[in-house]
Amino acid sequence: MPQVEKAAQEFGATETQPLSGVETAGDVPCGDLFGLAEALADLVGGPIIVEDANFRVLSYSSFTGHVDAGRNAAILGRRIPPEWLAYLEQTGSLETLRSTYDVVDLPSGPWQAHRRLITAVRTETRLLGIIWAAEGTSPLPVHALAALRQAASIAVPHLLRHEEQHRSQRHRRGELVRSLLEGRGQLHRHVDELGLPRTADFAVLAFAPSDGPEATEEQWDRITDHVALSCEAFRWKAAVARMGGAVFAILAVSSGPAGVLRLGQDIVTRSVPTLRGNLCGALSTIGPKLGSINIRRVQAADALAIVQARPSTKTRFMPFEAVQAEIILRELSQILNERTDLRLPGLDALAAEDNRKGSQFLHTLSVFLAVGAHYSEAANNLGLHVTTLRYRIKRIAEISGLDLGNPTVRLVCELLLTTQRDG
Repeated sequence: MPQVEKAAQEFGATETQPLSGVETAGDVPCGDLFGLAEALADLVGGPIIVEDANFRVLSYSSFTGHVDAGRNAAILGRRIPPEWLAYLEQTGSLETLRSTYDVVDLPSGPWQAHRRLITAVRTETRLLGIIWAAEGTSPLPVHALAALRQAASIAVPHLLRHEEQHRSQRHRRGELVRSLLEGRGQLHRHVDELGLPRTADFAVLAFAPSDGPEATEEQWDRITDHVALSCEAFRWKAAVARMGGAVFAILAVSSGPAGVLRLGQDIVTRSVPTLRGNLCGALSTIGPKLGSINIRRVQAADALAIVQARPSTKTRFMPFEAVQAEIILRELSQILNERTDLRLPGLDALAAEDNRKGSQFLHTLSVFLAVGAHYSEAANNLGLHVTTLRYRIKRIAEISGLDLGNPTVRLVCELLLTTQRDG
């Protein structure tokens, strides 16, 4: 059995069993994370930072000597600096921390960093957090690496207790956020309890994994924390919760949309430690009134669905206005799919002719309509002579019985062909 899981069981810590009256790391009560950091610093022989599984700083040991800028930036920013997270990913260290009990030994790092020893605190099934030991003006002692492995064992029940408390707080906030997103209950009281200003302009952001299998409950929790911490790091007043297949953030906006777009793009760009794929996201319109938050939630969810359906090489975060036409088309497609009576028999006749003779009447018509029924442009796109195209369009009209000289008929044909192709 891996050492850390054995230690967790010795302390009575399981994933479902709450801790009570447990003391570890000497006289440090279970859950006293700053006391834990001090005790681990004595054990390892260097300054310690304890983080959760999203690299948010939970506690750190006191230290009066010189430590490089990376440690200071992490403590002041309350989370790992983006430069360090990118470095862990580039060196393969992030994957090691995600999936093993190994200690990562980095002789250097961003900003001319001193040596770092880093290890995961985990059970057999879950990543609980990260412990960093930093070298100061003096080298870390020779026993530091082995001591950090022991520190990971000691930290397990402490981080399980922290996670238990955090889960309770997140559940309460999540219920309030979901009430706002659904437009139910006493909205003014909800925003007051969440610390949001009543009279602000509000936007709703939505996030979900962009590829890979469906996220686990643990991964959804990490995504929720990642979004909340990102909003906090950039000083946004926000309330975050998962609802269905997305994580939503209600944002109080005090300036224009540019800052909100930057926030959303930053959230999908940064790695989520337990999520191997990427995030994608979307932004609603921005405006006042608490009663409109539920409408903005629908906008963000609709826009997110469009972004999720796009190839991963395209932009992973989009505002509602940028994809509104696609949303309208998707809604119309759903209506047409449900109403099988809303069809044009002429298009069915063309499809049948294409199946019988291998002709391309439907494709020809689609290209012709897509360029506004301009013969020369359509002929060029199809690689045909204009005269040939005119003859083909005439045959299409004869077979289908469609009046292609009528703008309304052309519009409906283009809509039906587009929705059939995209559906």
